[in-house]
Amino acid sequence: MAARWTVLFRLRAVEVAVRCVGAREVLADAAELLALRMHGADAHDLAHGGASDDLALAASSMKAAELFALYGASANPMLPLPSVQHVPDRNHPVRLALSLFQSARAYTEEACGCMQTCCVHLRTADDLLAVPALPCMDGLLDVERFIALHAGVKAALDLARVSAALAITAHWLVS
Repeated sequence: MAARWTVLFRLRAVEVAVRCVGAREVLADAAELLALRMHGADAHDLAHGGASDDLALAASSMKAAELFALYGASANPMLPLPSVQHVPDRNHPVRLALSLFQSARAYTEEACGCMQTCCVHLRTADDLLAVPALPCMDGLLDVERFIALHAGVKAALDLARVSAALAITAHWLVS
């Protein structure tokens, strides 16, 4: 019978894979909207709402899985193992999955950063558009907003794709 922590670890692995894939799909939809030159606000709302939440929850679930393993695989559950490399050989697939999760978490956090940067660019453009004394800014800022949004969503999508691939592989290792 599997130790309780391995069951919890596997459940987190499923959640991480689902959330990473979900974020990837939301970002792909947003990138498609932007490629079709649809209104940037629609793509921003789509990407920021679902993708940011899924990415953040995936990153926290990856960390939770790591903590389950470090405490659960320890001889004394009150003292966690010092690192992923100390997970015993009998749990080799978990150790490999944890290494993948560490990499996936870095990509996920970077994708979240891209989404935050998009939001900052859009808020700045909105603030500038609200200033009536700036003539002819509407057209220029619309182009700037679109370019910033497109670049941010594309970067986040690329990172989310890598994160999803790593998360799926980690899930497969412990299934």
